[in-house]
Amino acid sequence: SGTQQLIAGTFALGRSVIQAGASWEVYQGTLETVTGSQAAAADLLSDLQTLADKTPYTTDQLVQAATKLEAYGIKTRDVITVLGDTAAGMGKPLDSAVEAMADAVVGEFERLKEFGVRASMEGSKTYLQYIDKTGKEAKRIVDRNNPAMIQAVLSGIWNERYAGGMERLSQTFEGKVSTL
Repeated sequence: SGTQQLIAGTFALGRSVIQAGASWEVYQGTLETVTGSQAAAADLLSDLQTLADKTPYTTDQLVQAATKLEAYGIKTRDVITVLGDTAAGMGKPLDSAVEAMADAVVGEFERLKEFGVRASMEGSKTYLQYIDKTGKEAKRIVDRNNPAMIQAVLSGIWNERYAGGMERLSQTFEGKVSTL
C-alpha cells in the first residue's frame, strides 16, 4: 500500500510534468504562428511567464491574451500591463479587456463601456469620455481611422485610471493563490 501510493504519486508527478511540457510546446507554437518567428515567440513567452509569476494571471491566460493581441496586430508588450491592470481594477477577465482594446482600435467602441469609457461622435471627431481620478468628466479626441492613436489614447486613459490593478489584486487571497 505504501509502495502503491509511491507509484501513484510518481505517475501523477510524471503526468503533470508531461502536461506542463506539452502546454509549453503549445504556447510556443501558438505564439510562433502569431508573431511570425520562433525567436520572437520564445522571447514573448519568457516575458509572459515572468509576468505570470508576479500577477494574478496564469501563463495560460496571458498566452491567450497575447495570441489575440498579436493576431489583431497589437504588440502584446505595448499593452499587456495596462490591459491586466484595467481588467484587475474592474474585476473583469483579462480577455474582456483584450477584446475591448481590439474592438476600439478598429473603431468599435461599445465594449469600452464596461471599462468606464464611452465614445461619442460629434461631426468628424470621436471623443473618448471617462471619469478621471479627481472624479471629473474628461474627454480625449481620437481619429477613429487611426488605430495607433486609439490604442495610445485608450492605454493612457486606462493607465491613469487603473495603474497598479494587477499588483493590488495579487495581494488578495485569490491573487496569492493564483500566483502560487
